[in-house]
Amino acid sequence: MPIHAAGGFIFAMPFIFLLLSNCTTKEPSFSTSSQHADISYQFNVQNTQLKNSTTYDKSDLTRYQVISDAPMYILTLALPLPQYMIVAFDSCGGLSRYVNGQEQNYTFQIKGNHSYTLGDNHKGNIGFGAEYGNFKLDDIRYLIGYNFEETFPEDTQIREAGKGSENRADAWLQLKHQWRSLILNAGMRFDYKSRYDNTKVRELSPRVALILQRPRWSARLSYSKSFVDAPYIYRQANVMASLIDPRHTPVSLSPERLHSFQLSFAGNNWVKKLNFEVNAFYNHAEDLVMTGILDFKNASHNKTGGVEFMAAYRLPKFTADWNFTWTHTFKSNLIDLGLYEKLNSYCHYDIDDNNNTPAVMSNLVLGWQATSHLKLHTHVLFEGRQKSYNIDLEHYDRSRTYYFLYALYRGFPEMEEKAAAYWDEAVASAEKVVSCKEMPSRCILNIGGKYTFGPVTLGLDIHNLLGTRYHRSGMNTNIIPQQGRWFMGSIAVRL
Repeated sequence: MPIHAAGGFIFAMPFIFLLLSNCTTKEPSFSTSSQHADISYQFNVQNTQLKNSTTYDKSDLTRYQVISDAPMYILTLALPLPQYMIVAFDSCGGLSRYVNGQEQNYTFQIKGNHSYTLGDNHKGNIGFGAEYGNFKLDDIRYLIGYNFEETFPEDTQIREAGKGSENRADAWLQLKHQWRSLILNAGMRFDYKSRYDNTKVRELSPRVALILQRPRWSARLSYSKSFVDAPYIYRQANVMASLIDPRHTPVSLSPERLHSFQLSFAGNNWVKKLNFEVNAFYNHAEDLVMTGILDFKNASHNKTGGVEFMAAYRLPKFTADWNFTWTHTFKSNLIDLGLYEKLNSYCHYDIDDNNNTPAVMSNLVLGWQATSHLKLHTHVLFEGRQKSYNIDLEHYDRSRTYYFLYALYRGFPEMEEKAAAYWDEAVASAEKVVSCKEMPSRCILNIGGKYTFGPVTLGLDIHNLLGTRYHRSGMNTNIIPQQGRWFMGSIAVRL
């Protein structure tokens, strides 16, 4: 593992490895400072390899998020904020959010691999392992800022509610068996997790692949089921939401799950020095965690298919890697906004379209060993036109308000006309709750190089060389301008 300029050292003895590192990485609006320690021991017993390892990680994570330069009265309509915050959000700009937390992770792992041969035509190996881990959040800070440099008083109740610890364990078994040109690769993993609130996660994750391997081509058919548990901070946020709004009932989040089917074909050296692969895939995701106005819910699902083409060209001093991906979403819902049941059918939750994902995307990476000391590289990224679906908070609040007035006046003969008018207004706003914005296609060019002399490597990268103006968006954010041309230099020393 290379040691970066941020610091660290590696100490090794035969079969025993100890790694300590201390590094800090920063990106716009987000930073992480982490310490890592890893000690492992491995040995062989005939055809069986065993490895034990223990790791410790401690991280300090900070996020500073700019909400708006201008006042945002819309947030005061959607959230049950205290009066002093409502006044500030109505009249003050420079709104921001600051989140900081410290966490620790302990992990103990054992894994092994056993090789076998059965006769002349059968061979393979069996992999197995188990792991135990403990996670602990020691502290969390959450502040809302206004006027660019002032902050509201910190809610100590929210800070204390965020702390907690969790235990997890998993065990897995994998078989890779080859009979002449046919390979079976199958595995099973079981995960158990005891959450901070005493809820349990029990997940069984199977995967299987059938591979036909020939000298100049191969074909693969595979299926896998995987999951990822809802992040700790998301689950804690649901508890915090009940402290902000007593009417809110915390919802326990379940893991997100993905079923994936793939059919692949690869060719080797059909053209000298050129390898390629074509992969068709279908993914069915369920129980996706989506952000509501105040909390998180397992409210989304997604069915997506596509085709990916990859090619690699290799010469002694030149390499080229290219991929092209086409993706189409067959079925997808945006989010459960929690509007009144009678209005749900007007909100168009099912978008059945790619959301913040271009239908066409391609990457080209070139590498050139110009001299024995100088290596140059280029990355070209193309992303096709894409759509971004988001929530319009103003129409969301208008729809809820008009529905409340409709329900209030309904049933009184003298108010029927007014109730009908309020209903029409509620429906009109509900139809505009989900907004769609389009982002044009773009091409981003990055170039860079590394010069090595002795144990020292100097690097220079220029990102977005052409200064292309473009935007990105996320699951629950509006389109955000991205960086123009920027430079990054580095110095690395290998000890």
